[in-house]
Amino acid sequence: MNARNDEGVSMLMSPGKRPSLGPGKPLRRGAIAALLTVVFVALYLVPNLIDLTLLRQTGPWVSCVVFGDIVGCAILFIIGLRVTAVVVYAFATAVEALLLWPIGVSGASLVWLTGLLPAVVVAVFLCLRLTLSSAGGISKRGTEVE
Repeated sequence: MNARNDEGVSMLMSPGKRPSLGPGKPLRRGAIAALLTVVFVALYLVPNLIDLTLLRQTGPWVSCVVFGDIVGCAILFIIGLRVTAVVVYAFATAVEALLLWPIGVSGASLVWLTGLLPAVVVAVFLCLRLTLSSAGGISKRGTEVE
């Protein structure tokens, strides 16, 4: 992960250099904060509120275990992280089933707790993608540039 600028100086070692979205367009902390807010609302808050509504109508097995993380994992699948989406969904579903049945965690607590995993994975992926691509650290194919 040794991204280099045009002068051949390591961008990771240059304290004066800031990642940018192109010539003259620095990547601001506000843009990342706005992105994280959108991810939080779209992939955590809204699906969990739908999940809580389903919980009252169908019970915890359908709403938490089956529907639980489908939105976040669908986004992962759509942005090209197909294997990650399947692994996150399978892992989250297994954890939800274990927390619900043998341990006895309430459905409402389970909704808020396990909804974090897909939202965090998407947020981390997008932030890394933005900061690395704007710093010249990854190519359009998603691989690092030396």
